[in-house]
Amino acid sequence: MYLIDLIILKSKIKPKEKEDDELLTNIIKETEIEGYFDQGRFMDWYTNNLLFQRLFNILVNRLFLYQTIPYHSEEEMNKLRFSNQISPAIHSRYKLMEFSKLLSPADYFILNENLPSDCKSTQHILLFSSALDGGSWNAFVNSSMYQGSTYIIIKDKDGYIFGGFAYEDWKQNSKFSGDKKNFLFSIRPKLRCYPTTGYNNNFQYLNFGAKTLPN
Repeated sequence: MYLIDLIILKSKIKPKEKEDDELLTNIIKETEIEGYFDQGRFMDWYTNNLLFQRLFNILVNRLFLYQTIPYHSEEEMNKLRFSNQISPAIHSRYKLMEFSKLLSPADYFILNENLPSDCKSTQHILLFSSALDGGSWNAFVNSSMYQGSTYIIIKDKDGYIFGGFAYEDWKQNSKFSGDKKNFLFSIRPKLRCYPTTGYNNNFQYLNFGAKTLPN
């Protein structure tokens, strides 16, 4: 079911892919009307859509080649994570009853498609959850600082879910920091990823407790 969700979500990732999505829609409509499938046009679309190819490969692996995937090998698992054929491992001090209260596995897969390559093959650790850890600002900051690359995911009072990826450590600083590998994203109501524009170097800023500087 999650793979079906991903294929549907694929058309919502980036606006620049609109023409490709319209091409697939036209192929499906023509098939329904004319009664035959234009394999050549579909293959042209397929070869230009790397993410769909990855999803299709996952589907084939899970349905037909499951026993051949060497899950016992950490090295092979890292290779699969690096190519985004599986999501990074998530570790938590809690026994979570569900994947996430804010992200579906489909959302998580799409976000990880945009990660720098060195962040795909590493373990992902749940650092803080307001549902589990409460609403303390100090607890949130203390759990997030100097932890390496991080996702911050927020749900507002209207139900919108959004956030950002920070490649460098969060640290208290009166100046901007960060890296162009950072990106912003929205999950609900629409799944979108927004890379840095290069307009300036104001990627990250965290400051608190100062009397004169912005907090």
